Amino acid sequence: AALFAANDMPAVRHVARRATVLMSCVAGPLVIGLVLAPEWVMGWFGDDFRGGAQALVILAVGQLLNAITGSVANLLIMSGHEREFRNITVAAGAANIVLAVLLIPTYGAVGAAWSTALAVGGLNLAGLLMVWRRLGFLPFPVLFGRAKL
Repeated sequence: AALFAANDMPAVRHVARRATVLMSCVAGPLVIGLVLAPEWVMGWFGDDFRGGAQALVILAVGQLLNAITGSVANLLIMSGHEREFRNITVAAGAANIVLAVLLIPTYGAVGAAWSTALAVGGLNLAGLLMVWRRLGFLPFPVLFGRAKL
C-alpha cells in the first residue's frame, strides 16, 4: 500500500509477483499431494470421511487457482478499486448460491465443492482481469511473462 501511495507501480508489480510466486510454490506441492492421495488424507479424520476425497480434490484445485491468481483482492482494495472488487464478490457469491442450488440436490458434497470452486475461481479470475485493466499488470510472472499486457 505504501508503494502504491508513493506511485511506485514497478515496485508494486514486483512485490505482487513475488508474493504470487511464493504462494504458488507453497500451494502447488500441497495440492499435488491432495490430488494424488485424497482418500489417505481424508482417512485422517476417520473412515467415513474417505467418501469426501473427490470433493477434496475439487476444492484443492480451486484453491490452487486462488494462489496462482495472486492477491487480487488486496491489490484492488489498496489501489482504490474496492467498489469494483465488492461487485465482483457479490456476483461470485450469487453464482455460488445459484450453483449450489443447482448442483447439491443431484451431486451432494461434490456439487457443493464444484459450486464453491467455480465461484471462488470466477472471483479470482474476474479480480485478475480487473487488476490488469486498472493497474496494468498481471501478478503471475511465469504464466504471463514479463511483458506488459
